[in-house]
This record gives sequence, structure tokens and C-alpha cells, in this order.
Amino acid sequence: MKPMQHNKQDGIVLIIDQEPELRASMAAWLSREGFQIHLEASGTQGLEYWRLQQPCVVVCDVGLTGAEGLAILREITASESETQVIMLSRVDDSESMITALRLGAADCLPKPLNDRAVLVHAVNRAYEEHHLIRQNRLYREALETKNRELNESLRLLKEDQEAGRAVQLKMLPEPAKDYGNVHIEYRVIPSLYLS
Repeated sequence: MKPMQHNKQDGIVLIIDQEPELRASMAAWLSREGFQIHLEASGTQGLEYWRLQQPCVVVCDVGLTGAEGLAILREITASESETQVIMLSRVDDSESMITALRLGAADCLPKPLNDRAVLVHAVNRAYEEHHLIRQNRLYREALETKNRELNESLRLLKEDQEAGRAVQLKMLPEPAKDYGNVHIEYRVIPSLYLS
């Protein structure tokens, strides 16, 4: 199987943040990098969008009202989803940052987020991680399919061997026979190969 080729337009980055200016800035920065962006102001709407669309990356504020940021992170990381989550947290809220990382966040960035390069780097890394996980899953599924096919082929081969052996045994004369004063016996030694 060839390595998957992907471009940033293949997936969506979901940004969930209550601050309209920051949301707009992040969207502009990531759009310039070629990412497809979807914006949500509330955690509830963001979570609903994630459930329906399964974006590649979610950038989410820890301090959301409604569906709290850490609750969103918990739901995403507890699911079978390949979505990577980057959490945003106030600089003075190190406890939330540590909790987010323990819950499985791909990264945790401090707010206010003034450096475009930091966000772009984190999203690029999360995007690549998403695609590696996805590619790994596809390889695993392909390997499992090939393994099932191989097991089925081996089963058929064994059935064919048993059927061939049964036919060969039926073609043999009786194992012991007397011809006048001559007594003949033979013994069959099984072989893996049919002649």
C-alpha cells in the first residue's frame, strides 16, 4: 500500500472560541496556510459540529461556557475519532493546561495567542498526526483483510489435501492380502505433497 497523499483542503480545522476577534485571527492565519476552517462561538455548537463532521483538528478554548472546553476534549478523546485537539488556556491557568494534556490534547497553547507561527506549527503537527493515525488504521484494516484471505486460502488448501489423501487411500488395495501361501502387507506413510 502506498503512503497516502493529502493536502490541507482534505480536512477541516474546527475553531471553538467565544472571542470573535481571536476566532477571526486564527481563521485568517490558518486559511493562509491552506487549511479549510469552520468557526463556532459556543462549545455546544462546536461539539455538535464535531459529532456530525469529524474534523481533522479542533482548536478549543478551555474556558468555554455551555459545553466546557475540557468536557469537549474528554468526549473527543474518549471516542474512536482520529480528531486531534489543541486546547487554548489563559497563561495563568497552568492547571487546566496540565489537565488538557493528561486528557489527550495534542497541544495546549497559552492565551492571548499573539504569535501566528505558534498556532500554525501546532495545527500542522496535529494535522499530520491525524493523517498518520488514519493511515495506520487503513494499513491495519488492509492487513487484517489480507490475513483473513490468507486464512481462508489455507483452510481450502487443507481441505484439498484431505480430499486428495482420501482419494489416494481409496485407490490403494487392501492393506493385507494373501495370495495362496504368499502374505502381502503394506503401510501408508502420510506425505504433505500429493503425487
